[in-house]
Amino acid sequence: LELNPVGIDTEVLKVSEQLAHRSLEKARLTALLTSAPLSHFSPPADTEELIEASRALLQREFDEVNAELERQDMKIAVNQTNDESVQEQISNQKTLIQNIEQRLKALRTLAKTQSIAKIDLLEKEKEWLNGKALLSEMQGKQKILLSEKQSYLQEKQRYMAEKKRDYRERLNKVQENISQLKQEKIKLMDRQRLQMLRLPIDGVVQELSVHTLEGVVSSAQKLMSIVPEDTHLEIEAMVLNKDVGFVLPGQTVEVKVDSFPYTRYGTLKGEVKHVSLDAVEDQKQGLIFPTRIKLMDDTLKVDGQLVRLSAGMSVNAEIKTGKRRVIDYLLSPLQQYQSEAMRER
Repeated sequence: LELNPVGIDTEVLKVSEQLAHRSLEKARLTALLTSAPLSHFSPPADTEELIEASRALLQREFDEVNAELERQDMKIAVNQTNDESVQEQISNQKTLIQNIEQRLKALRTLAKTQSIAKIDLLEKEKEWLNGKALLSEMQGKQKILLSEKQSYLQEKQRYMAEKKRDYRERLNKVQENISQLKQEKIKLMDRQRLQMLRLPIDGVVQELSVHTLEGVVSSAQKLMSIVPEDTHLEIEAMVLNKDVGFVLPGQTVEVKVDSFPYTRYGTLKGEVKHVSLDAVEDQKQGLIFPTRIKLMDDTLKVDGQLVRLSAGMSVNAEIKTGKRRVIDYLLSPLQQYQSEAMRER
């Protein structure tokens, strides 16, 4: 029996789709934490329809990171080129200063003997001072370039660290979300399973309360009765109050099925299994005692074919409570008359 599953089926489908997207996101973020994301991308097998879109998103994120790293590497490369140029200028300037110092030394020697004009010595000293100042300026520029290089390298490391941290935070959130979705899906599937009423055994349906599609039922309403197919049928007989004292478990029973006249199809054998100790009030028969009778066989041969009895058939059960001689049976009315005639009030 299937209850209306439309709402619950939609919820299960929605949660399953969310779970598929989150699983792909987890695989993508896990890959981005490696040095080769594209080769380490391992999507779940049950998400084939979404894999290509997820792979494209992974490629785009990876390209964005590479583009930023290339931009930073370009800044570092330009800085390196400028540093090498300044280093070469510093080397040349040092060589030039050494030459000036040698010439200045020679001029100072000549100046002591007044072989040259003092103005020439002063000019050369000025040239030496200018050379030293230019060298100092170059060395200062080199320090700035070195500082910039350190800043660029730190910026690159900081960018990668922030990216890794972002990936890990997103991955943790996705994993938590996946756990929640899995639990939610389990609950929904349990509810979905409850929309389909199934029996653990085969049997015959009786007393079905709903006979149309889209029928409305209420909570705790009895929908049907099931008689197990692989169990022996039992007869629920009603024994009159005047007879119950003679009925005992184990007594043999001859069963006549109303649907099949016994004069033509015979009777079935049975055995008293249980006699209730509690009486039930019947409007027509007074107090009666429910009694269960076990059938030794639940099939009758009808027109050459074995027909199995089904639950709900009406029968007459004749319980063998004892034996009497024919003479006792014939004399029973006389004995009863004699017993009643001897009484006085």
